[in-house]
Amino acid sequence: MPVNPDQRGFNIASFKAYMSSAGLMRNHDYLAVFPYPSGMLRNPVLIQTERNLEFACASINFPSTGMHTYQVQRYSYGAVETKPTIPKFNTLQCDFYCDENANVQRFFHEWVKTAVNFDFGNGSIVSPTAASGATPYEISYKPDYAVDVHLQMYDPYGNMVREISFREAYPIGVDDIMMSWGRQNEVMRIPVNFTFMDFTEVT
Repeated sequence: MPVNPDQRGFNIASFKAYMSSAGLMRNHDYLAVFPYPSGMLRNPVLIQTERNLEFACASINFPSTGMHTYQVQRYSYGAVETKPTIPKFNTLQCDFYCDENANVQRFFHEWVKTAVNFDFGNGSIVSPTAASGATPYEISYKPDYAVDVHLQMYDPYGNMVREISFREAYPIGVDDIMMSWGRQNEVMRIPVNFTFMDFTEVT
């Protein structure tokens, strides 16, 4: 009996044909591109570090997406219905390999200081201490430190299949780094958390 092409149901041959033609995405075929923040001092060492961040990015998460919701009774009584309000996103979490000169770590500390300068090294509230020229505890304008981070995904043959732009992203935390004499064969990795406004498909 001929099979109705519109009929749904489990068909192992169709499943194998689909998997063979579509393939499966691998979670290690990616590049993460981090532009240089406009407010950071144009330090040649930091600029060169930024150019290599896509190779130093050991891992990156695709943040979860969801919605804030509220509950209403459609007819002012009876069953409760959930309604959406605004979208919500998790943070963009990345791990970076640290080079021997600690320039990657220095880069992200300077990036954070470009947003909110935490360096009180001169002992004066009016003396600039950050590479951006900001004084201690000074908050910069968002265009000085926010950038569009791009996550590019590739197939096994090196063809880019998707590119996501996380708009107005910037680091909100350089997490703890455990250093220990007992970790002789481990490579230092720097966890950095980014916040962003939203993300969009790059066409």
